[in-house]
Amino acid sequence: MKTSKQLALSLFLTLIFSAGLMAQYCIPPGFKSMGGTGEPFTYISNVQLEGLNNSTGMPTGIGEDNGYTYYSSAKKPVLLQGSSYSLKVSGVDNLGAGMEVVVWIDWDGDGILHQTAERVAYWAPNGNHGADITVPKNAPNGVIRMRVYCDMPSTAGHIPPEPCGYLNYPTHPIGQHGEVEDYDIIIGTPTGINNTSLSEQIEIYPNPANHSLTIEHPMDHAVEYFVSDVFGRKIMSGVLESGSETLNVSNLAVGQYILLLNSDSNQIRKQFHISR
Repeated sequence: MKTSKQLALSLFLTLIFSAGLMAQYCIPPGFKSMGGTGEPFTYISNVQLEGLNNSTGMPTGIGEDNGYTYYSSAKKPVLLQGSSYSLKVSGVDNLGAGMEVVVWIDWDGDGILHQTAERVAYWAPNGNHGADITVPKNAPNGVIRMRVYCDMPSTAGHIPPEPCGYLNYPTHPIGQHGEVEDYDIIIGTPTGINNTSLSEQIEIYPNPANHSLTIEHPMDHAVEYFVSDVFGRKIMSGVLESGSETLNVSNLAVGQYILLLNSDSNQIRKQFHISR
């Protein structure tokens, strides 16, 4: 029979292995990739969802910033199955010819953003938009993708919005005059969260940290925490209140550390680094 330390190690290795198997989503060709010059005529200026609030400017068409961006380091909203949330998206139309904005969420976690079944919002004009979205009760726990897409309208000769954009239209004579932004979302259960999904819902950042480390967790009660070095020596300890809390780690030396969170019968392990 495995000891608690062996079980914790097995879980930790399983989480690392699972993270390496995360779905690979299609990458729409950006404005520059389709032969565009200058800047796209339409773009996404702000996305808000359950703590995520990302404001961006017009893509420059240079390097990676050519119309497609995966904001992997942005805050990951934690959405619970069966619950509803407010989604807000702002778009800008520089040409004045109109634009279309669409949002898809990979509810089933299969790595494919389905054109109709997983479209959660659609707006035709530019400006500030809002919609309430409801997480399916059967949505699997874990990290999934949300895609925010904008382009000039199909009435101006562009393709109707598709999750993969112009990936299937490499020779389209016009191409996309807009942009695509991707975000990660964490899906969890309202009650009875298992150890694996709970670990996925806990965020620590920045990592590497300098003088402060923020811990966000979905639990509605206080959580005991410990910080130890790689040799298992306890360096810090305390209690996290529900929601979010920032620890002062300015006294920690440069190196690798382990954060342990004790919640009921679960022990969650996270690694972080101090770098200055």
